[in-house]
Amino acid sequence: MRFIVSRTCLLCATISLLGCGIRGPLVLPKVPPPPVAPEKAEPTEKQWPPAKDSK
Repeated sequence: MRFIVSRTCLLCATISLLGCGIRGPLVLPKVPPPPVAPEKAEPTEKQWPPAKDSK
């Protein structure tokens, strides 16, 4: 029983060390910078095209 448990643990450790098969160093993906916020807020007045009035 002890032999089976030790071999199973060794097999699991070996498989986990193999990883997913990607070669080379692990790097984080390059994330683009967030967009710049506009200086002025959008107008809250009448905008084109005007909204249809529901009657």
